[in-house]
Amino acid sequence: MRGAEYWLTVDIGKVQTLTGIRNKCYASSYSPTAVEVFTSSDGAKWKSIGAVTISKSGTQYIKFSKAVETRYLKVLCETRSQYGQP
Repeated sequence: MRGAEYWLTVDIGKVQTLTGIRNKCYASSYSPTAVEVFTSSDGAKWKSIGAVTISKSGTQYIKFSKAVETRYLKVLCETRSQYGQP
């Protein structure tokens, strides 16, 4: 499974305007090194708003290139650090 993609989907509850997300890495050995963020108003049709390299540790604010109106967010973890497993 090493190198396999996995994702996290969040239902915000209603359509909201978002300008970014905050990521907190606790242990760099198990954190993704790159993610792609998707938005959806219905949880079925997804639109990519871009890929981001993740910092090794601490808190990172991922600012979107423009504000988005969305109810659902999906964060696709594309690559993992050396020891990360799903």
